[in-house]
Amino acid sequence: MKKFLAWIWDNILFLETLFLLAFIPLFPKLPLLDVRNTWVYIRGEDFVVLFVLLSWLALLVKKKITLKTPLTLPILVFWLIGALATVHGVLLIFPTLANVFPNVAFLSLVRHIEYMSLFFIGYHGMKDKRLLPFVITALVVTLLGVIAYGFGQKYLGFPAYLTMNEEFAKGIPIQLSALSRVPSTFAGHYDLAAYLVLIIPILVSLVFGFKNLFIKLFLIATSLLGFVLLFMTVSRVSFFVLFVSLLVVFFFQKRKIILFSIPLVAIFAVILISLQPNILDRFKSTVSEVDVLVDAKTGESVGHVTFVPASYFKDKLVLQ
Repeated sequence: MKKFLAWIWDNILFLETLFLLAFIPLFPKLPLLDVRNTWVYIRGEDFVVLFVLLSWLALLVKKKITLKTPLTLPILVFWLIGALATVHGVLLIFPTLANVFPNVAFLSLVRHIEYMSLFFIGYHGMKDKRLLPFVITALVVTLLGVIAYGFGQKYLGFPAYLTMNEEFAKGIPIQLSALSRVPSTFAGHYDLAAYLVLIIPILVSLVFGFKNLFIKLFLIATSLLGFVLLFMTVSRVSFFVLFVSLLVVFFFQKRKIILFSIPLVAIFAVILISLQPNILDRFKSTVSEVDVLVDAKTGESVGHVTFVPASYFKDKLVLQ
């Protein structure tokens, strides 16, 4: 028992890394504490991250780990610049503006520190390359959970917990309509799309790293399901980013395969777009021509302009 507890303490950061890889994507984004002057809430994962950082700090104090990493200096410089910008804004800029609040600026800085601090947890947690299969397993199982819940939202009426407006952010479960974009376990469809854009290229790259055919096919199937879920988010930028990411993966893994992968990815994308026509409409609306009437003095838009023939004004009183 003592050896087991000693092993847990020696590998606590690794175990916490595995837990965070699964907990943060899968746990519903339920609000716990309200942040004044916003509709943002402190959620469960914030307390989990705080607990993990405290354990990391305890190891740092006991000199079990150090701050030395390849990215320590850039991260600290980034935090310092963010702190200086926040103090500058609160002391000099905010007093001249209306409806801006120091606590929101401060919490925004803390949020960026919270996100980036997890790098140190993962870096010090991965002491041995033999632990990598556990990380891969956690990533794949978590992605499958996100995919399953996303399909459940689309076809089985699973609830969504969104933060896209003040009412949704209160943690009320939302039933998605047939035209809604799927957010899965995340707070919005863009968050889900960003997660998929990060994970899918990793899984595709792992296909080239395993020799076992069954594992290869399993990773390919999981990646394709993730790609289908990405279509359900109807996020235009994410498709472009994923396409570029996959090209980079193919280029570095097997440079020859890139010539065959581009047509296959394009054909697969066309098939999915035919099954999801609303995403094609969103791509069409990315660049569109709109005639707008603008006030020459203020520069504000007055309304849309509709061109009609002169006969339209027949028997109509025109005010000047």
